[in-house]
Amino acid sequence: PRPPCSPSPARLERGPGGEAYPVRRSRFSRIAGVAQRHRHLSASRGTFAYTVRMHRMSSLLLALAVLAALLALVPLPAGRSAPPDAGLPDVARAGAALAPPQEVLVTARPGAAGAVRARLLARGAAFVEPLGGAAANAPLAGVLRVGLRPGEDAEAAARALAALPGVARAEPNRRRSAAWRPGDPAYRDGSQWALASVAAEEAWDLAPRRGEGVAVALVDTGIDGGHEEFARPGALSPLSKNALTGALGLAAARDDGGHGTALAGIVAAAADNGRGIAGLAPRATMLAVKALDAHGWGDDATIAGAVVHAVRSGARVIVLALGGPAYSRVLHQAIAFALDRDAVVVAASGNQGAATPLFPAAFDGVLAVGAVDRHERRAAFSSFGAHLGLVAPGAGVMTTAAGGGYREATGTSFAAAHVAAAAALLLAERPNLSAGAVVDALTAQAGRRGLGAWDRERGFGLLHAARPLGSLADGSYLRGTVRDADGPVPGGSVRVVGPQGESVVRADDAGAFALDGLPPGLYSVTAEAPDAPSPEPVRRVVSPAGGYSGLALGLGGDNAVANGHFEDGLASWTASAPRAAEPSPAAAFDGSLGARLGTPLEPLPAGRAALATQVLVPQQRPRLSFAYRFRSYQPAPYNAFEVAVSGRVGARLFRSASSTPPGAWQVATLDLAPFAGERVSLEFALVTTLEVPTWLDLDAVTVTSGKRDVAMPAPGSLVADLAPPPVAARSRTTYLPVVARP
Repeated sequence: PRPPCSPSPARLERGPGGEAYPVRRSRFSRIAGVAQRHRHLSASRGTFAYTVRMHRMSSLLLALAVLAALLALVPLPAGRSAPPDAGLPDVARAGAALAPPQEVLVTARPGAAGAVRARLLARGAAFVEPLGGAAANAPLAGVLRVGLRPGEDAEAAARALAALPGVARAEPNRRRSAAWRPGDPAYRDGSQWALASVAAEEAWDLAPRRGEGVAVALVDTGIDGGHEEFARPGALSPLSKNALTGALGLAAARDDGGHGTALAGIVAAAADNGRGIAGLAPRATMLAVKALDAHGWGDDATIAGAVVHAVRSGARVIVLALGGPAYSRVLHQAIAFALDRDAVVVAASGNQGAATPLFPAAFDGVLAVGAVDRHERRAAFSSFGAHLGLVAPGAGVMTTAAGGGYREATGTSFAAAHVAAAAALLLAERPNLSAGAVVDALTAQAGRRGLGAWDRERGFGLLHAARPLGSLADGSYLRGTVRDADGPVPGGSVRVVGPQGESVVRADDAGAFALDGLPPGLYSVTAEAPDAPSPEPVRRVVSPAGGYSGLALGLGGDNAVANGHFEDGLASWTASAPRAAEPSPAAAFDGSLGARLGTPLEPLPAGRAALATQVLVPQQRPRLSFAYRFRSYQPAPYNAFEVAVSGRVGARLFRSASSTPPGAWQVATLDLAPFAGERVSLEFALVTTLEVPTWLDLDAVTVTSGKRDVAMPAPGSLVADLAPPPVAARSRTTYLPVVARP
């Protein structure tokens, strides 16, 4: 084998779809190889001398240990605590930072500090220590450091103390840690620009465990377990497996292609070991499941079995940096198994540079990741489209090389590895978070350009590893828009009832509202306006990982659709076939139930699956509004979602053959003026020609009178006015398009 310091020819990196990219071993890796050989030589020459010195120092070390034990028994002065990090190793400091605070900082009102101090001592405080001294104009005048009794909760104590007479505010005395920056050479010299791009240092400050205790499964070509970056205890799981041969163990999952080792370096290369690079989650445990051969190829059966093994081996995060253009029912079953057991599944979007979805990235519930370069522009090779969730660095990123050393690698595979590492950081700090909450936190807190929440080239934005962690400390949130039949309503009121009582906020000029810093729990949210009756409240359970950033609150009004929110099941609606549509909590937009046509898990037979009702259209400014999510694994031009309103004057059709973004609701409004005062048929339908999973989530269907004249969207590719059919020959086929098989 070529020594680490010798020049190496260009290497090929393969990603999803088999695309190959030349990758060269960097100058940094050759220098590291020379340094590694020098360290080995120096160590062998100095072994004997080191042993002699250790024998001479043994008595001194014993004496120091006894002295340290005696000092530990010396009591500290009353009212004081030991320095938070004194004498603690790095792991112990991480655990200490996670410990709940045992003190509260109370700010007394002007002139009331003495009385508040006496009252707190009388209530049994362990100690009360003024921080600002006696001077009235001191910077921290009136601030008291209050020690709690053992077992008291600092958050609850702060809320109770804030209600005492003379107290302006109270907050827990939270612990902070020194900002940590790894000393690895590639990180220090800026070669790992990708970590700066995703705010790694800020994330590490918020995640002292740095991924510890979280197993990340790499279903790939294996991992080179002999690399110096994976020598730390717990870096590699003994449950690793070669799914190609069925053999268990790290040796069986040895990397013979290099792709898996490159992923592993991005996820969990050792940090602060004075060598090479640092991983984004440097204390995570990697589970190597070899499902691809040395050339980066594998089949659905092997990959599906590898996913199942990863789940059964305790993986909380699964990385699938592989893909192909055709839907697979077997692979889908394995992904569904992982999602049902609360694993975060991250997949590369593909290296074709096109909008064609690849599988498994396009499966519902999988977080598909595209690549950006060091300038945060979408890489030319990075696939995009409706299945895209996030983007992350994936062009020329420094990582580990199989056989030793380091190299630069390019592909959406490596972008997916960054996102998987960010998920591991989050799960290490909050092990009880569900997989859905982790994905929601990563997408809701991504770095966006402009005001759009999602776009087809960047998904929900660039990965930001720190913001989801910050949301854990800042509390949950509810954000959204107040709407009526004509769209957003400026200045509306939003009433929120939750664990901390009731509060009212006002929407801004664009109808947007936001409540941040909420404790987790069940919230009831209602939009109110002087000229509209209050509708039924929307109820949402927010988790510690974040909350809801796309909540839409409708103002009350006369809705001509008898059961447009589906809270009573499918009353007043007629399905075209048995089980064509079912009420489902997973389809809820602003209530507890919505209607789902089709299914994400089973292929929908070719034909139509429809849900229809009869509606009397209002006379004045009639509007049709509805919220929907449409997904198909083979959309335009084969499978589509259609809405038809038909009456005496003809029909109006809303048609979409494009999948909506993952998890994102679309709200559509149509002008029904041609049907004013008429009883019409309202039909929502899925039209399929290719038998793949296709489904529609539908909720908040309203037909009501608008309050003002507004400019409706002009008919275009999604909205079409069709000519009225002859009266004697009126039928569906006269106004609904027929989609031919390819």
